[in-house]
Amino acid sequence: MLLSKLAFLAVKNVIYLNDTSFNYVGFCNEDFDNDIDYVTNINNVWSPINEAISRLQDLDKIPYLVEEVEPSVDRIIDLSTLSKQPRRIIGVAVVDANGNYEKLAFSMFGRKQIRLKSSYPTFNVKFYVEYNENIPTFSKDNISKVTSEEDENIDLFEEYGIDEAMSNYIMEYAQGKLLEPLAPELANMHITRAEAYFNNLPVAKKNFPQQRVERLYGMDF
Repeated sequence: MLLSKLAFLAVKNVIYLNDTSFNYVGFCNEDFDNDIDYVTNINNVWSPINEAISRLQDLDKIPYLVEEVEPSVDRIIDLSTLSKQPRRIIGVAVVDANGNYEKLAFSMFGRKQIRLKSSYPTFNVKFYVEYNENIPTFSKDNISKVTSEEDENIDLFEEYGIDEAMSNYIMEYAQGKLLEPLAPELANMHITRAEAYFNNLPVAKKNFPQQRVERLYGMDF
């Protein structure tokens, strides 16, 4: 689903008016930004959308990204070389020419680096970081104007792995938040339902699941 479509439907589904003029193209082109019936929800829809996306990430429902990296000689990986800003590092793995991999223990080294703690081979192997992307905070500034022939708005699935089901649940959450000042009981129903939907989504699968446990520290007797 497009980000713009999600925001439009969230606003439309909150305001139960028999107004066929409120349409997607007009919403994107700011035709309703001064309309007293819509302006409040148009301005307020972004906070719950961003909050819902954060909830999905906290629950590990959004797919992780994987990128090849190159550790330095002192076992440091510079996270600023990743194509997207990481929110959380899920794991680091070394992969040999046959596709066999081994997860590596690591620790944060400052805010933008990680240090590998495991021993690992260095010949004919590749290193990968798996991470949870720091999805940006969206606002109306992220909505592009459209025509009936062209729409260049953000595709949430293509850009961030947020599929149609997730988008519908985000919409449900946003509806609840927008209804809070007007109908608290109805708002609570929407929010509770959305949270249940979030929890029922499958957890994102790790690309390099743990295969064995390596003892880093021990005690001699």
